[in-house]
Amino acid sequence: MVTICLAMYVVSLLGLITSIGYRIHLLLLYSHPYIMSSRDYYVNRDEFYNHTVQVACVEGILFASSLCVFAFLIFLSIIARFAIKSTHTHQIIVQHIVMRPQREATSN
Repeated sequence: MVTICLAMYVVSLLGLITSIGYRIHLLLLYSHPYIMSSRDYYVNRDEFYNHTVQVACVEGILFASSLCVFAFLIFLSIIARFAIKSTHTHQIIVQHIVMRPQREATSN
């Protein structure tokens, strides 16, 4: 059971690394000045700026929560690793119970 949990934690960590990389890319994209130059003349620049700032704030919040979950998954992976390690050091004690033969009752 612990091995399955550890495998799931590792897969989740790989997904979070991908997510964090994508969020960094988006934050850099939104903070770059050329994003503010809209080619569409029908869009008000103030509305476009407000929308971009809102999207950047949401991406920042998601980035921060991804970092918190990343730290938590690392902590859980370490605990699962220690749990797997501790199961290998235990010795198995086998108790043999000797059964006495039962006497057959003879009826005369």
